[in-house]
Amino acid sequence: CVTYWEVFQSTDWTLAARLDCSVRKARKLKSALSELFLRIYELSGEAAACKTQIVCSLLVRAQLPVSRGGLGGSALIVYTEGSFPAERTMQVARGLGTGMDPMANLLVKPAITAEDLHATMVTGLGQVLSSSFNNPAQLPVRLVIIDSLAAPLRTRYDRDEMGERQTIIEDIFSAIRLQMRSHAFVCLITNQVTDLFDPEPEYAARLLEMAADNVFPGVDPHNAPGDPRDKVLSSGRYMTPALGATLSKHYDTRLMAAKGRPVMNTGALTTRSLHLLWDRERDLTPGKVSFVVTESGVVGVEE
Repeated sequence: CVTYWEVFQSTDWTLAARLDCSVRKARKLKSALSELFLRIYELSGEAAACKTQIVCSLLVRAQLPVSRGGLGGSALIVYTEGSFPAERTMQVARGLGTGMDPMANLLVKPAITAEDLHATMVTGLGQVLSSSFNNPAQLPVRLVIIDSLAAPLRTRYDRDEMGERQTIIEDIFSAIRLQMRSHAFVCLITNQVTDLFDPEPEYAARLLEMAADNVFPGVDPHNAPGDPRDKVLSSGRYMTPALGATLSKHYDTRLMAAKGRPVMNTGALTTRSLHLLWDRERDLTPGKVSFVVTESGVVGVEE
């Protein structure tokens, strides 16, 4: 049986005839699949904004069949700090009632230093992807997560080594784009954040007042300093992705998770918010969705 993925990966379109459809239809199909995959997303946020919870949920959901909202494949996570939360990932799978072992189709690669990360992505990524696609006992990798990119780079390089750091960044993203053309997958890269400060005391006083009132809006283009697309108010402070200008050109979509406040209709669970800062090709309007963390992962709520 010829699958859509065989059409997607075909370069000469000969499989289109075997599917009894025109080349035009096959190209439309390939375009639609490219819209879903072949994209690099950034997810930034401060500590306790639940980036890890989102990552665990995605790692499990990626393994679900397409009929259940998944990607029907395996997942690869490259973590650069701490340890991989295997127990939490398995808890999410149990909470969703998947009936599967999420670790069976999950590839975990540590890369603690900048040198390790560079080697893993530039040399090792292609080998891992090819192995998963050629192994009939394993689902092909459809999701690649780096958690996180900025952590080893900010630790390793000083201000006088920015040129070397930029070379490492370019190599990593070039490797991801190259492998995307051969193996259809979606990539998510988590990032740290830095605080933004405004010199005007009136603005600082307003932020303190909003924090005291537990008001946590999202993007505020009228009052936030600088480019309003790359900042979110979290914990009463405006934050922006780390290495924001350096990394922004490599992403297709930029997201940021932010802390929130307890919501009565969720049983006093603390809500967080996920903000769409911008999308390069779809030109989507910036906005946000609210969510809480449960045993089965992240769940959207209405405030």
